[in-house]
Formats: sequence, structure tokens, C-alpha cells
Amino acid sequence: MKSRRGRAAATLPLEAGASLAADQAWWKNMPQIWMTYDELGALCGCGAMEARDRAIHLSLDRRKSRDGTTRVKLDLALTAKFFASVREADFELDCAIEALHNTHRQMAELLAPTQLHNRRGAA
Repeated sequence: MKSRRGRAAATLPLEAGASLAADQAWWKNMPQIWMTYDELGALCGCGAMEARDRAIHLSLDRRKSRDGTTRVKLDLALTAKFFASVREADFELDCAIEALHNTHRQMAELLAPTQLHNRRGAA
């Protein structure tokens, strides 16, 4: 295959081309997570201005939304950190729900003998 300048252009073997196409499809399906500087700062444990500086340093995509707020597209490492924080929050929520269920069960056990006693007296 020749390029416009007459030199032979590099071609990929079929297997490599198929692999490249699969990788491109993977990236198309990868979720994009965009955060404000405040949200990024909360994720990284810093303030909004330091989060802005980090985004610039890491060359992250930045865009101004229709609402006028600048948002930053997370890279792979920050996306993994975000998912880990979501899993952690889900675990904490699951623990809170379990504690509520346990409290409910204990309260039901305490009320059960009183209810039986009141029923016997009414009969």
C-alpha cells in the first residue's frame, strides 16, 4: 500500500488488525465519567483548585458544560478509584441496612411476648 508521498505505508497483519479492532470496540464501550473540580477534589482528598491543577498536570479532558461548570473526564486510574469508592459506599450502605434489619428483629422479639400476653388475657 502506498501513501501519498509514494512510500510504502505500514500495514498490519490480519491478526493484529483484528486485535486492534477489538481494542477499539472496548474503548468505545468504556464509560466516560466526568466530574466537576469539587467532585474530583472529594475523590482525591483535596480542594477544587488542587483538583484543577491535577487535571491540568495529568492532561485530562476538560469541558465547560451547558450549566457553565467545567467538568473533567477521568482517566483509567481515576475511574478505578471512583469505582472503588462506589463499592466502598455500597458496602457501608449494606452494613447500615443489615444493622437496621437486626434492630427490627430485636424489637420484634421484645414485642412478641407482650403481644402474646395481651392476647391470652383477652381470651
